[in-house]
Amino acid sequence: NAHSDVIRWLLDPREAKVVAPAALRALVKRLPRETDEWQRLISIAVQQHTLSVRREYAIPTEEADEEGQGRIDLLISGPGFGLVIENKVGSDEHDNQTDLYWQWLYEQKELRLKGAMFLTPVGFPAQNRNFKPLSYLDLLSCLLEGPAQTHVEGVEEAVLASYVKTLAAGILQQELHVIAQSGGQP
Repeated sequence: NAHSDVIRWLLDPREAKVVAPAALRALVKRLPRETDEWQRLISIAVQQHTLSVRREYAIPTEEADEEGQGRIDLLISGPGFGLVIENKVGSDEHDNQTDLYWQWLYEQKELRLKGAMFLTPVGFPAQNRNFKPLSYLDLLSCLLEGPAQTHVEGVEEAVLASYVKTLAAGILQQELHVIAQSGGQP
């Protein structure tokens, strides 16, 4: 939950004015289809302040928690698009989560572009093949796109630096170890 909270902050252009727009454009480049249209819609939503990044987004499901809801870790949306990110650190996918979340996303008729990512320390695939695997090293690469182009300062710089340090001390060590053991293949 702590990782998802910080990721939400860093991907929200209202909070992270330099990091978020570039990170979002880098993330959608990893989706299999319509990359140019994703980029266009995200740029418009950022400019018009209509992009939303929500945590623990509750959706009604048949196979859900005790409240009759599934909870999407991160939902990034704007006019015409929705991107679900399911984040797993120290736990596995359960109760057909990605199938349920994709079904909900698919049913959102107002969204022309629909995408999903499964974020894990080493980029494991989700049960639902519509979820693009994403490792924390991939995420870090996206988060550093903005600072690679423009100077970041203030709270945004502090949050990003702290999060990079947190990742380096834990999750990225695990990911790099797995990559080294696999002969360089994540």
